[in-house]
Amino acid sequence: MEKASKHCIFALVEHKTGYTLIGQLNDGTTKSTNKRTINLMNKMPEQFKTITSDNGS
Repeated sequence: MEKASKHCIFALVEHKTGYTLIGQLNDGTTKSTNKRTINLMNKMPEQFKTITSDNGS
């Protein structure tokens, strides 16, 4: 039996326009999540003023 993957999908969604940035996390740790958030936000910094997290549950 294969070992389960720890990879996660990460999405930032601008609610007014629906603009979405999607990235992959190698694991679900806070450190990985924060690093990916900063990386994606730096691609289009003018799109973000605040962010709200949601675990998707």
